[in-house]
Amino acid sequence: MGGRLVSKLLQGKGSVVVLTMPGQANLEERLHGYQAAFEPQSGIKISHVVDIQGKPQVAFDASAAILDKEPKKVDAFVCLEAIAGKEVAEVVNRVKMSDKIIVAMDADPGTLEWVQKPFTWRSPACGCSTICIIIRSADWAPIGPRTRPGLTG
Repeated sequence: MGGRLVSKLLQGKGSVVVLTMPGQANLEERLHGYQAAFEPQSGIKISHVVDIQGKPQVAFDASAAILDKEPKKVDAFVCLEAIAGKEVAEVVNRVKMSDKIIVAMDADPGTLEWVQKPFTWRSPACGCSTICIIIRSADWAPIGPRTRPGLTG
């Protein structure tokens, strides 16, 4: 579902950075799901797969370095591990790159706090916010108009 959402938001073309922890079975499954969703979209490429090593600071530093080096070559960030979402949101906010899409997994409190902040960002593809939460609980309710929740697994 997340891969289809990113494909739709990118309108079939763009570059995606994935933040994950290789070797963790559930995250490997998520990555394979995104790869499968992007496969029919020849215009969408995963440009970087970042091993965050279970450390929020690694997610922050890697995102900042990628945007510093090649800001125009990144269209979306997919955070397969919950702790990366808030770090990427902080980086994107600091550098004021409102055109970036961020998809974060699970209902991490720090990521949900970013959804509640008064963003003015809008995705040109569908008008939704740049932070999209993909969660695993069917009873979770959106906290505001800036969310685009979905279900995984």
